[in-house]
Amino acid sequence: MATSHFGRILRLKSGRYRADYQRPDMQGIETRAARITAPQTFAVKEAAVSWLAKEKAAIDSGNWKSPEQLAEEAEEAARLAEADALTFGEFAELSLAARKDRHSTETYRKELSNYNHWIKPYWGDKPIKAITPQQVTAWLNTFDLTRPGYKRPLELFNAMMNEAVKDFEVIEKNPAERPIYRLRKSGKKIHATKSQRHEAAPLTMNELIALADKITPPCLRLWILLGGLLGLRAGELRGLTRSSFDWDKQLLTVDRATTGVGKTLDADAAPKTATSFRVLPIPPALESEIKRHLEAFAAFGKDGLLFPSPRDPERPRDTTGIGQAMRRACKRLGIEPRTSHDLRHSAASLLAEAGIPAVTVQAILGHAESSITRRYTHAFQEQTAKALNGLGDAFTTAASGRDNVLKLPTQKGLSA
Repeated sequence: MATSHFGRILRLKSGRYRADYQRPDMQGIETRAARITAPQTFAVKEAAVSWLAKEKAAIDSGNWKSPEQLAEEAEEAARLAEADALTFGEFAELSLAARKDRHSTETYRKELSNYNHWIKPYWGDKPIKAITPQQVTAWLNTFDLTRPGYKRPLELFNAMMNEAVKDFEVIEKNPAERPIYRLRKSGKKIHATKSQRHEAAPLTMNELIALADKITPPCLRLWILLGGLLGLRAGELRGLTRSSFDWDKQLLTVDRATTGVGKTLDADAAPKTATSFRVLPIPPALESEIKRHLEAFAAFGKDGLLFPSPRDPERPRDTTGIGQAMRRACKRLGIEPRTSHDLRHSAASLLAEAGIPAVTVQAILGHAESSITRRYTHAFQEQTAKALNGLGDAFTTAASGRDNVLKLPTQKGLSA
């Protein structure tokens, strides 16, 4: 073995040379781990000498790095290279998976549809770090903003880019923020979908009662009252069953929502948001309405649906048919057409008119903005009971003098 002033050079049986030296950070330790061996053998001795000279120069200049440091740097370089190569489509899979966990089934389905139809074809294979504001502007210019349906895709793309910055930390700045801001400031209207363009039109108490009286089939009377007085969403109404009502405690539990129709039907979806889960006191004014409906129209069994399909009692009623029934009833009354979502706005409006604090209204409606716990605490019980009982009294007063008693069919579900 040849020993130089720095390091050692060993001639192997193969005729090649191997070089090693003492680690500068482990001086005085005579173990194999304390020595650095060249990553390859050398054909000639001069090459081994040259390698040792470079290593000594690195030590003398303070630029020497241990094998562990070099491995960490290589790993970090590989990670950065992978991050640089991450496409928007690959990132979108992470974003959509997170959205699936925190959104309702129906909301997620719409977002996935918007992504697949509008966003993925343009951005899916582009490295997310390479996306620039100029490219986003060019993409925005491909939209015919005079046509409806573009608002949600643009909002989704912007939201996903914000997540890439704040939640996933794969980019430093949202390249869509400024272009979309400039588009909004330009005065150009980003048209919403048909459903978004509908302006909320709350009903007065008298209009609500008249609509409940007029709607056919009569099984939808309770749909109008629960939506218009308690503010339940259409999906929550579709998810109600006989077991949703606790008559001993006079409570209604809203713990699931039914979304979709046909193949996309999800009868056991969670409520729209975590705060949508709530337990509400049943106003005495609605007790007889609910019990009459249960007797005449609800499906059989403990978990029988409150609003079953007339064709299949194990499936919920289709909201399309309900919407058509509401439009027909509004036309007969000579008032503007209303939707199930307008019923929810009606409840909010009627509660506000009654002087109920906004935070209590939010809790009753299951708004995500409300900070009130959805557990049925004593304080929440008192607040909501007072609010809903007051609204029930207003309903009873307004309904007095009307013939509000249903002419029930003799056979269960006959008129459903």
